[in-house]
Amino acid sequence: MDPAYRNREDLGEKRISEARASAPANVDFLNMDAIMARWRGLPERASHITQLSRTYAPLKKETLLNMANNAEALGEYDDWKDLIEPLHQRFPKDNFITDSWLRLKDRSRPSMFSQISLGSSDGSNIVNGGRDIKWESRINSPWCHRGWRLYLRHLYQWADFEEGSSSYNRIYLGAQWRRKRSEFFVEVGGERLGAREAGVAAGWSQWLGDHWQYRIKADSYSTDTPLRAHRTGIEGKALSLELDWRKDESLSASLGLDILDLSDGNLRSALGTNITKRLFSSAHHITEGGMGFFASHGSRPGGPYFNPRNTQSLNLSLDHDWITWRRYERDFTQHFGATLAMEWQSDYHGEPALDLVYRHDWDLSRTWTIWYGLGWSTHVYDGVREQRWSGLMGIKGVL
Repeated sequence: MDPAYRNREDLGEKRISEARASAPANVDFLNMDAIMARWRGLPERASHITQLSRTYAPLKKETLLNMANNAEALGEYDDWKDLIEPLHQRFPKDNFITDSWLRLKDRSRPSMFSQISLGSSDGSNIVNGGRDIKWESRINSPWCHRGWRLYLRHLYQWADFEEGSSSYNRIYLGAQWRRKRSEFFVEVGGERLGAREAGVAAGWSQWLGDHWQYRIKADSYSTDTPLRAHRTGIEGKALSLELDWRKDESLSASLGLDILDLSDGNLRSALGTNITKRLFSSAHHITEGGMGFFASHGSRPGGPYFNPRNTQSLNLSLDHDWITWRRYERDFTQHFGATLAMEWQSDYHGEPALDLVYRHDWDLSRTWTIWYGLGWSTHVYDGVREQRWSGLMGIKGVL
């Protein structure tokens, strides 16, 4: 297990597999292998391994705990409750059992999330404006027995352009359902200062085994509509489709399609794909590299907002997390991110672009996290280079 605690889950799994080969009926090795599979994001494989250990030792504490944690990871929350509550009564001082039991109790408590970002741009100011703000907040009710919860969400987005400012200030009331690795949500929203510009959004996602997941979302009033377009009264309906593949923590890929139908007759479609691979990991450092491609098309180019007929970009990214300090459930991580891209736009030459991010992540306790950071980017829009500084701050936790 030692390599896994040093963020080398691949080496840990290899060692446990070798141990299992030498002693196939050893229940301790089976339970360790199930833990490793779950840590690597493979809960169905973990459940299969745990069934083997259950055959040899159905009442062993570690086997029952694995069954409970597998049920949690698979979204089988009733089974999780039926398993972990008797275990906690029998072994109230076992830290691993207590951690799982506390996570179960968190489902009966409200939770919250809030994040604000501030930006300042110079150059063309076509996309972000001279100054911009985005503030998102959400309060969730406790989960009920059937896997439902209600939530209240607020979005404020504002930018200042040469011709004036534009903003969204919307409140959403939604319901969310999550069970057996499937999720559904539906929400209604409108402008905060009245019933104007009401909209309905809904989405569905589902895992297909341990490696594939698909998502679909539709919105009758999308805030993906550019703020400059929104300023002139243009509205948009959106549809997004995404397919994700994940080998384990070491390799993943995604493919996404976004369609935005604007009320001025313009239909914007965008296709993006990305692959991410872990390059290095140790007890305190994790480095990942990525490569992505993005292309968009507008059926009616031009207008009062940034709307080229075609854009394409090819990017390379590098992300590094440095776990600078850790003590049990509390830790401090520094995140460094860089993305270098080559971008093309209809009627203009290709231009390089760069995005840099530096962020601090603090896990203050088992249930509370804060983060803050700075970013700098430079892109070219309509042949004019824009530079942007941004700041970010957020918090989430269980109330």
